[in-house]
Amino acid sequence: MSLFAHPEYRWRETYCVLFQEPQRPLAADVEAAFSRLLPLTHGIPTYVTMSLDGIGANYERVRGVPNGYERVQRSMEVIKRLGADHPDFTTGYQITLSELNAHEADELFD
Repeated sequence: MSLFAHPEYRWRETYCVLFQEPQRPLAADVEAAFSRLLPLTHGIPTYVTMSLDGIGANYERVRGVPNGYERVQRSMEVIKRLGADHPDFTTGYQITLSELNAHEADELFD
């Protein structure tokens, strides 16, 4: 069943945010932004995802982001901690499997 057919999800806004290397936010930036945003989502189902296309150095190879895997992990920990008191807030990873990361599929989906 599509979520769009469910009455609780009458509308949905999706944003894809891409940052050039010098503007990529650090975990502290993510924490500051979500500290301001989460109170505004009270009563609104909100789902935040981050791309996770590899583990450790393989993530960095697939994404081309130095220290990217560690940064994603730290940011997700911050978001989960901040969202713990917001029942309508959910987090998760979006994973695109390819020949570059298929050997890590079990760990990626764990």
